[in-house]
Amino acid sequence: MPTVPEISFAFGLTSGLLTLGILFFVYLLIEAFFLWVAGEIVVGRRVTYGESIRIAFFGTIAVDQNQSIICIVGNKLSEKKTVLREVFDSLEKIDVRMVSYGGSHNNISILVETPQKEKALNKLNEGLFHLG
Repeated sequence: MPTVPEISFAFGLTSGLLTLGILFFVYLLIEAFFLWVAGEIVVGRRVTYGESIRIAFFGTIAVDQNQSIICIVGNKLSEKKTVLREVFDSLEKIDVRMVSYGGSHNNISILVETPQKEKALNKLNEGLFHLG
């Protein structure tokens, strides 16, 4: 009779994994529903319920408010060796959230909080272009 507990244990493990899988799937459906209800996600338009389900399988999306993108544009800007050092030296007291560099030879994009946007622009004018 020692085989009965082993079968019972295997059945319990299988049903436990199945229950866990079902719970995870229900969680994804609920999360997709809330993404759908929330409406505009990163794409900037209302998404369909089907799109929100596909998004939920990859993870969650959070939208941060009050962020501004500042673009520094110049001819072959990425070829200048010290340009990022000059940018960060200019913005040393500004919280920089993100930098996009290298996607284009002529552009550097910086993400800062909107309340710091004007200060960041003034600091960049002083540090990069010696205007101020």
